[in-house]
Amino acid sequence: MTKLSAFLPVFLVGAGLIGCGSDAASGSTSATVCAITATLAATDAGGAALPSQHQFTARVDWRANTLTTGANGMAMEIALTKSGDLWSTQESVPFTIPLTSGSWDSTFPSIAYQTVSLRPTTTGCAGSATGTYSTLFTDEITGTPFIATLTGVVDQASPVFTVAPNSTNNVHPLGVQGVGVNELLSAGTTAFWSNIANDSIPMTSLPAGSAYGVSGFLLQNLALAFGATYQMKISSGTVDLAGNATGVLPSITTLADPGMFAQDGFEGEVLATMTGNISIVSKDAFPVASGNRALQFPSAPALCGQRFTAQLSVPTGATTLQFSALATWPKTRSQATFTGSVQVAVPNGAVNSYSWPEIASTALASPWTGALPGSSDNSYGDLMQMQIPLPAGTNGEIIFDMLQPCYDPPYLGDGLIIDDLRILAGGPGATGFDAGVDASQTPDLETARDVPRSADQGSESLPIGDAGECKGDAGDLEHLYFVEPCPSTVDAGVPTLSCSGYVGAQIYEALCGERQTLRWQWGSHGMTCFYQQGSLVGLEMRNDTPAFCGGSSNSIQAGSVVECPASAETQVLDCNPFVDGGL
Repeated sequence: MTKLSAFLPVFLVGAGLIGCGSDAASGSTSATVCAITATLAATDAGGAALPSQHQFTARVDWRANTLTTGANGMAMEIALTKSGDLWSTQESVPFTIPLTSGSWDSTFPSIAYQTVSLRPTTTGCAGSATGTYSTLFTDEITGTPFIATLTGVVDQASPVFTVAPNSTNNVHPLGVQGVGVNELLSAGTTAFWSNIANDSIPMTSLPAGSAYGVSGFLLQNLALAFGATYQMKISSGTVDLAGNATGVLPSITTLADPGMFAQDGFEGEVLATMTGNISIVSKDAFPVASGNRALQFPSAPALCGQRFTAQLSVPTGATTLQFSALATWPKTRSQATFTGSVQVAVPNGAVNSYSWPEIASTALASPWTGALPGSSDNSYGDLMQMQIPLPAGTNGEIIFDMLQPCYDPPYLGDGLIIDDLRILAGGPGATGFDAGVDASQTPDLETARDVPRSADQGSESLPIGDAGECKGDAGDLEHLYFVEPCPSTVDAGVPTLSCSGYVGAQIYEALCGERQTLRWQWGSHGMTCFYQQGSLVGLEMRNDTPAFCGGSSNSIQAGSVVECPASAETQVLDCNPFVDGGL
């Protein structure tokens, strides 16, 4: 039996096995900590090219017949069976290959050992294994079976810590996901980032509550600041399970301070960080809501990977950030949606995160007459006013971040023309805000990377202060969602399921007779789509704050929401944001 600790996300990369001794065959020790090198050879010539080696660390208890392993956010204990001089696993061991490049929101390529057999040696351990190496190209997964020779020596090396994503210099203040460790540390280990001002930015230890140890740390819903250096600090006396000290801990330096954004509608010098192909455009080339200039995000997938980040001063008592947005797309195709995210953060503090469709908005009267600039090549949507609440703890300044990532396969997306980015001097209702905007259309994702609900867990109890589930109407099946609406048919949804846009989520599927469900879970946030005979008939959404029905409920239901038994549900994808090169 495999015992997995509950965690989010699964770093998994370079997972290790742990122990502490030498020759179990002689009876001098009951366990061995082995640093193992697996030399891989494909058994199917038609599969993807294999990496030559996979390294991990393992603790094998020869008397208790168990193998304990963990790295980069995971931990597990696996039962072994002794036959002759070999101790063998009886089920798959999910180790993931460390990458040198690739998307950090993907779980591929990966490696899974179907069998592992080990024997003690005078220098550590040795044995063999079988498994599958899996790669993902566009929407097709290819598996290459392999055999492996295992050679291990007693672990005498300090644990290795790696920041995810793979950068420690010029790091974006909202770009640090966490820190992975290549082997288990002692249970209960904690860690945080500290700067020269002794600001302490805590990280969540992973796996949460594991009795086997800690192997990763997640920077969860917290931002760093521009122009600062941070040193990782860890619990005093922390060692790995072989007793080796932690050694050198990582430090990171964030991007240089760009200065304070003028909040003048992009009319003067734009003090901000801008990457990719975003640009400042004039009213002669594109429709500009007010003044002469605005910020343009280009349409995807022709252009993607754009990011705009600025610091805005916040007057005392202000609670809301506002800007205008105009969708634009080539005349050669129909309208889609902007494929991006927006974050508003307190430096060294809390982050409010949103994917584009969930931001509170209201249509504004068009300020233009006649043919719009650029209309010979582009089509335009309605001019929208967007409003975002400032995070808890805002004091003097915030970071505004807008990201248009790249997806594989490419995702068709609109461009945006952004103008009038500013902090409202008052709360919602100031400077033209339409108080009639329905708060139920803007679910909050502040904690969208919390520990996920397990596949066999029933409906969560409602938090204190929640008035209970509210009811939506049929139109909500298309208009309520966290990242994307429910697929209209389950056949359209299941084949195209991917982690693009769903960083940190776990995706589940259930089938019971003519009933079928697809469920996305981000810890305390969740969305379930219900299907009858393959067609969408219902929707349920849950949040940890009252985000629905005018802020009166933590959840909403629309249509028919009859669930399949929990035993019918299986996990389809684990959208681990830490399967990154180098963890």
